[in-house]
Amino acid sequence: MNDPPLQPMRDIQDAFASFSANQRDPVTHKPDPRLAKAYEAARPWLKTAYAANRAHVMSSDFANDTFNSLDSFQVTNAQGENHTVRWSMVPLSPPDAPVRPEDAHDPNVLFTHAIASLHQQPLRWNLVVTIANPSDPVNDPSQPWAPTDRTITAGTLTLHSSASEDNSPCGGMVFDPTILPSGLSLSGDPLPALRSAVYMRSFVKRSGEAKDPSSITPAMTQPH
Repeated sequence: MNDPPLQPMRDIQDAFASFSANQRDPVTHKPDPRLAKAYEAARPWLKTAYAANRAHVMSSDFANDTFNSLDSFQVTNAQGENHTVRWSMVPLSPPDAPVRPEDAHDPNVLFTHAIASLHQQPLRWNLVVTIANPSDPVNDPSQPWAPTDRTITAGTLTLHSSASEDNSPCGGMVFDPTILPSGLSLSGDPLPALRSAVYMRSFVKRSGEAKDPSSITPAMTQPH
């Protein structure tokens, strides 16, 4: 899941063009903004996604943010009926706290806030599933679905504690959006398969990196 409401790419061709446009310059170590603008200008079908993402108000805290699946998937109920869905994790945390000026210089400020919040109370999000109607573009993650689509609150995620990557079983895991539990399957959306390949390559590269010790020590993993 991700913070933006829509994917700024429609298919695998868009994705590879986007990756190329956002490569970091070896001198500046930043993407060339001219390439990003050219990518957007050449793809008028992404106008809606760019407009929605620019209008999206960035959260000041992980705990107050909504995270979206972006891609669509198929769910199958006990009767064998299939429905295409997207979903969001909608926060149940207090309203956003303003970002303080001193926070702007801390590259880890969102993680710092999340860890501090967990020491005060669990963090909670509702899993809200949106069911596509026949007119929704289910195979195009760059397009929104109808605001009148049926939604179901399917459960609640509660985080009670945090753990560092060095002492957590999550350290050796790779995220693969094509490995799905029973009742959930891929739709015609083309991007999960690409994401699977990209994330695996990322995992291989990260596995060989020398990492600094985590700022989360075992003594900090449990809330007080």
